[in-house]
Amino acid sequence: MKNKNYILFCFLFLFYCCDNKEGLSGLPPITTTGENTFGCYVDGVLVTPRDGPGGLNSQPAKGMSLVGGGEKFDELHVRDWKSGTRGIVRIHFEPILESYTEGKHPIKYDNCANTTSYGKPNISLSFRLFDEWYCSIAGTGEVNLLRVDSINRIISGTFSCEAVSSTNPNRIKITEGRFDIDINTLYKTFFM
Repeated sequence: MKNKNYILFCFLFLFYCCDNKEGLSGLPPITTTGENTFGCYVDGVLVTPRDGPGGLNSQPAKGMSLVGGGEKFDELHVRDWKSGTRGIVRIHFEPILESYTEGKHPIKYDNCANTTSYGKPNISLSFRLFDEWYCSIAGTGEVNLLRVDSINRIISGTFSCEAVSSTNPNRIKITEGRFDIDINTLYKTFFM
């Protein structure tokens, strides 16, 4: 009888872990303390940052970085170097991220081009999943900035939107997105 109960317990535990989106290998919790975390689902496929081969000076390529364009824009770049999805997420903030206020900001159209300046306030997203690029569609979502702390350089928020393929009319949904970055320590963080 003990063996049957043990097997039942193991089965239920595994079922719960596999079904629980925010389990051990799922989305990080939503935080606002500069934990250097990121996660979202792209049409149900989990995308999180993971370092991988190919970096400079024999260092791993970073799973997450903040790329700046002077005072014009910032882009949060997230890449999963280890999974078969080849997932990349770029969140474009114009002007710079620290100039935004806490609260909800609409996501606008993205042309899927590499870091370009649009010349007006804009938040947009582009994604790559299985070698297909998708561009955010205006009016389908928002970034909710939960913390914008320019003194401690901590930026946290949630996001969701829809995006369209750059080569065909296929659409995808980005859901349950969240990030919590400490700009001062992001470059030192390892993403496994």
